[in-house]
Amino acid sequence: MEAQMGDVKVERIAEYIYQVTQGVPNSLNKVASTFDTYIYSALQGNAPIGKTAAASTFQSVACCITILLANFIVSRIDSDSAVF
Repeated sequence: MEAQMGDVKVERIAEYIYQVTQGVPNSLNKVASTFDTYIYSALQGNAPIGKTAAASTFQSVACCITILLANFIVSRIDSDSAVF
């Protein structure tokens, strides 16, 4: 019964977030926009494919560098916990 109550709370929180963000898309979009949302909205709109591809490539390279750097730091601290 408690798990069911928790699920209802999570669902209500998600509904509240959806309701709040629906009314102020411009002000919230300036703060909370990420590369993922930019790329998605650019592909849905009429943005040039070159800019969208450049943003997507930049995101992929930045994520790869972040993962490699985090793995390097972890391997220095505890080599058994490193990915490779």
